[in-house]
Amino acid sequence: MFFAELRQKEYEMKQLYKRLFTLLLASMMLFGAVACGNTATPDNTGDETVDGGAAEVTTAPVTEAPPEYVFGGTTYDGADFVVLVGGTGTNTFNDFEYNAENATVLDEAVYTKNTAVEEEYKIVISYVEAMGTETSASAKLTTQHRSGDESYHLATVSCYATVPLATNAVLYDLTSIENLDMTHSWWDQNINEECSVKDVLFFTTGDISVWDDMQQLIVMFNKDLYKTEGFTDNLYTVVDEGKWTYDKLAELAKEVTEDVEGNDKMDMADKYGVLLWDDTIYGVFGSAGAKIVSKNEQGDLTLTINDEKGIDALLKYTEIAASGNAINYQRFGSSGTPAINMFSESRALFFFGRLQSFDNFRDMETAYGVLPYPKLTEMQEEYHTTLSYYHATFYCTVNLDFDIEMRGTVMDALGYYSQKHLTSAYETKMLEGTYVRDEESVKTLRLCADSRAYDFGFFGQPANINKELIYLFRALSTGFASKFEEKRDAAESKLAEYNEGFAAAAQEWGK
Repeated sequence: MFFAELRQKEYEMKQLYKRLFTLLLASMMLFGAVACGNTATPDNTGDETVDGGAAEVTTAPVTEAPPEYVFGGTTYDGADFVVLVGGTGTNTFNDFEYNAENATVLDEAVYTKNTAVEEEYKIVISYVEAMGTETSASAKLTTQHRSGDESYHLATVSCYATVPLATNAVLYDLTSIENLDMTHSWWDQNINEECSVKDVLFFTTGDISVWDDMQQLIVMFNKDLYKTEGFTDNLYTVVDEGKWTYDKLAELAKEVTEDVEGNDKMDMADKYGVLLWDDTIYGVFGSAGAKIVSKNEQGDLTLTINDEKGIDALLKYTEIAASGNAINYQRFGSSGTPAINMFSESRALFFFGRLQSFDNFRDMETAYGVLPYPKLTEMQEEYHTTLSYYHATFYCTVNLDFDIEMRGTVMDALGYYSQKHLTSAYETKMLEGTYVRDEESVKTLRLCADSRAYDFGFFGQPANINKELIYLFRALSTGFASKFEEKRDAAESKLAEYNEGFAAAAQEWGK
């Protein structure tokens, strides 16, 4: 009884602090509006407007509750809910951290989302960060599973760590948590469909995270350079008409490339049609609708890397890279900064990057727009978008039964309140004025989100066959088909292990 009362007192104190924080935040915003004539002071988080002026920090629009959300009616007496936040990079976005001192639209949304869940279910949300390598968080989850302790209720882990965790019984089947409905609109149904094996699903994403959106592979184009080069086609119309292909990319890149210094030596001081880096080859393969690994009719993972359309896309892109009209800045021993400068200084027409790349261009005066990765041919029905799996993370929970009802309830509530607050704030900050500068780009990014595909071959990495794409691309080799056949046996052997692990999991969960 004593501990229950103590926990309740602790919960009440934390709620009091949160209310004080809300008042403080409101006061800060009001003071800033009065002192600056309704304009908030710019901070170093990227809330500047496109013309370099200050932007108001506004609250994200609130949407009505979707019909599928119903408060479960159960509260948890001030219980702790601990999230393990992992990521390969130390700069991975933490969906639970907010900056009270220099609050951005996203900070406000994170705070509002956290508080809504805490107050509705009478819990206290906290987090532990474990970033820096792909195993930083997964090692902690594995230790938790082996020891059977109650350290973490929910976790985000590197995409590369998910399949080993799943096939070694470390993760809980999300579809087996009775009060967690994975068909809700705030869960990404593409990953739920493509990454469930034998009817078990061990990791997911959706509105609960904005980091996965930031890791979408996209193409930026320099509008000023496009105009000065005399091109007349509206590239957004080209996309809408299904004519944005690798052949179109090659055609435009050829017209732009120039030996600026006139020394017959092309380097990063010159002008190119395309700026690219190693991992873009993953996006190219996926853009054709090809998969390294697919599910067969029996629901088993099977190797499909020798897909003709995927190989054709790789060949076209490699030809562009080898043509002299593109530059792989990684092969010049360069970090991203010189490449960013090239694009900003209108010495590159297209920049193949991640959505997170916008962080580098928020102060750029040159106009730019956003396109999806091209199609293989105009006959291809849809554009396809791939994540940068090295950077991205997925959500999961440990295969232990403690607090499982609370875990399911809170996870679903986090998904809903993230949809209500976090997603709209993300669009306000990232897609409507701070980084993207035209409505057509907003439309493009929503197209990319809707067309996002997931491939076990990229983050499951069977015998590292996915890495062969990068190795071949670095060498500008066209021997994709033969190399894949050479590695087939090793990859299929690894997939057999994965299938055995998923089959055992399905049996354990009664699927």
